[in-house]
Amino acid sequence: METRKRNYLIMMAVCLTLLVIACVVAIFSPELGVVVALVACVFPPLAAILGNDAEADDARPEWDDDLERWAQTEIERRKVDH
Repeated sequence: METRKRNYLIMMAVCLTLLVIACVVAIFSPELGVVVALVACVFPPLAAILGNDAEADDARPEWDDDLERWAQTEIERRKVDH
C-alpha cells in the first residue's frame, strides 16, 4: 500500500510541476505551453488507476467475496431457468 501511495504522490507531483512549467513556457511560446499542459493532463487519471490497483499482499474486501457468491448463485439460477 505504501508503494501505491508513493507512486501516486510522485505522479501528481510530476503533474503539478508540468503545469507550473507550462505556465512559464506559455509566456514565451503559447503553443508549447499548451502542449506541456496537455501532457500534464494525462497524469491524474494514470495516477488514480495506479493508485487504486491492488497489490498481491492486499487483503480482499469482504463484499468481493459476497459478490462472487451472488454471481455463482445467479449463474446456477439462470441455468435452471433455461
